[in-house]
Amino acid sequence: MKHSIYISNDVPVGKQPFEIVERKGIGHPDTICDSVMNRISVELSKRYYEDYGEVLHHNLDKALLAAGKSKVQFGGGKIIEPMRLFMGDRATSVINEKEYNIPLIAKEVGIDWFLDNMKQFDPFENIEFISCISEGSIALQNIFEREPNDGYLGANDTSASVGYAPYSKLEDTLLFVESELQKVSRTKRFNFLGEDIKIMGIRKNQSLDLTVASAMLDTHISSSGDYVDKKLAVEEYISYLIGKKGWHEHKIIVNALDDEEQGINGLYLTTTGTSAESGDSGQVGRGNNVKGVIPMNRPGTAEAAPGKNPVSHVGKIYNVFANNIAEHVVEYCEYVSECYVWMVSKIGQPIDKPSLLAVRPIVLPSNNDKIYNKVREVVEWESENFDTFLEQLLSGKYSVC
Repeated sequence: MKHSIYISNDVPVGKQPFEIVERKGIGHPDTICDSVMNRISVELSKRYYEDYGEVLHHNLDKALLAAGKSKVQFGGGKIIEPMRLFMGDRATSVINEKEYNIPLIAKEVGIDWFLDNMKQFDPFENIEFISCISEGSIALQNIFEREPNDGYLGANDTSASVGYAPYSKLEDTLLFVESELQKVSRTKRFNFLGEDIKIMGIRKNQSLDLTVASAMLDTHISSSGDYVDKKLAVEEYISYLIGKKGWHEHKIIVNALDDEEQGINGLYLTTTGTSAESGDSGQVGRGNNVKGVIPMNRPGTAEAAPGKNPVSHVGKIYNVFANNIAEHVVEYCEYVSECYVWMVSKIGQPIDKPSLLAVRPIVLPSNNDKIYNKVREVVEWESENFDTFLEQLLSGKYSVC
């Protein structure tokens, strides 16, 4: 791949005066949409590949999780009206007289995802799966029928992607805290935690401010007082976690909207572990980037990677590949403290020939000359191993939310 390298002496994000990062956990409505649609794409890609030795046209990057209605109660509430997951967008359903039941495949994958990821969510009762997936446009399907250029399909869109590395301390902390909360939610001590955990982190110099929205399961809460005690336990545990990450000056607020004086109606209680049961809808593309965070101080893209096909849709391919390049530049080039990578496609052009591949490593001024050739070697190695990357992307190796 042709590329350009632009050495920069900018200040890395983690050393700037302030930083804002958000993380939407696995049970957040937006993350549910991203995760389910991406798993459907991975499963469908595998089936296409097993049957035809190639991935057929599909883009499943549209979904809306419409909130349902619930009645929470201490000791266990109930779902009054199920959530509805509207699944789009396009997928090949008939080829060579073989027919794929796309709505059924999507529903089965969705059920499996909820069973795998949410301990108190019943996907047979709590949610309705509604397929809005149909055949793609003739023009986009034709990309898959054309003779590949050196084995690569044409890009199915003109779009731009960006990647970066490494994680800042704040980004790493949010990922760590949310992951650890999910782990302990499976233990007896914290079994009242649902999977819908959203963290907003603000760093002012070396001071940390965390606002955590954590859905509590009413089944394991006996009263308002019990709720308050358990929320305090969560705050104390988060304080312990961020201490392990080296934060000494911090402020933590869990469920900031709570008003204990309002009784059960003033508490963040759920029956299933997600706010989508009554309070909040979700949508593909409104959640985390492919690195799992929403970083306000970083350059970003409007492209949502989840659900896009892994062989021609650059909105997925370039987003993940750009991050891979950035990560390896930082890993193998000792003078680089941070790296950004931009990629731009042109619709119909082979995906291994981006219109732009720009790499911007951030280094100390005295090291500019030392780093250029090393960065170039890393980028060229990544380009030469593009095939291997695509195989890994097809297998579902990379998380994209």
